[in-house]
Amino acid sequence: MIPFWKLQGIGNDFVFLAPQVVVHESLIQQLCDRQEGIGADGLISVATDGAGHAVMRMWNPDGSQSKMCGNGLRCAAHWLDRFDESLD
Repeated sequence: MIPFWKLQGIGNDFVFLAPQVVVHESLIQQLCDRQEGIGADGLISVATDGAGHAVMRMWNPDGSQSKMCGNGLRCAAHWLDRFDESLD
């Protein structure tokens, strides 16, 4: 079982995974699939860098990594405000 959160920002929905989960293309495709999976416009993982700053990584439903997504960033900020204990 993989713990996840699903958040929505201005019409886009995203699956959030704890930073401990190893993300790979087939997992992203399975989770984002709206018929067989959770269904989402993308998958986001938030972790900390060596200095303790939050770092967001986002993937498109096809498994390719996205450079940026404003609605995803909005959801990541909300996720950090509510669930940042998951980064420990």
